[in-house]
Amino acid sequence: MYTHEGRVAFSDTDAAGVVHFTKILNYVEIAEHEMFRSHGHSVLMQINDSSQIGWPRMHVDCDYKLPLQFEDEFSIEIEIAELKEKLMSYQFKVLKNERISAQGTMTIACVIKKGGHIKAIEIPQEIRAFIDSI
Repeated sequence: MYTHEGRVAFSDTDAAGVVHFTKILNYVEIAEHEMFRSHGHSVLMQINDSSQIGWPRMHVDCDYKLPLQFEDEFSIEIEIAELKEKLMSYQFKVLKNERISAQGTMTIACVIKKGGHIKAIEIPQEIRAFIDSI
C-alpha cells in the first residue's frame, strides 16, 4: 500500500466551502504520480525523441462519504487491486482523521504515444516490478 498526505487549498473548494468532487480525483491522481516517483519512475516516460509511455484513465468509480474543507489535512491510500498485461487497477481511500472521505477504484492503461498515435502496450518489467512491491 502507498500513502500520500495532502492539505485542501482554498482554490479546491466550491461555493458551499467544500472540496469540489472532481478535485478528489485530482488528489488521487497526484498520489498515483507520487507513488511512481517514490520508486524512481514517472507516469510519463520518454523512450526516445518521438515516443512516450503514459497511463490514461480507462475507468474510475468513487463514492463520497465525508466532505473535505479548506485546510483539512487528508491522506490517500492506494492499494493495487489487479495487474494485467496492459492494465492496472487500484483501490483508493481518501481519509480525513482516519475516517473515509471518499473511496473507489481507478483503472489505467499502459500506452505508448508515437508520432501522434496511441497504442496499449505491455507494462514494462521495471514498472511491473515496482508495482508488485507495493
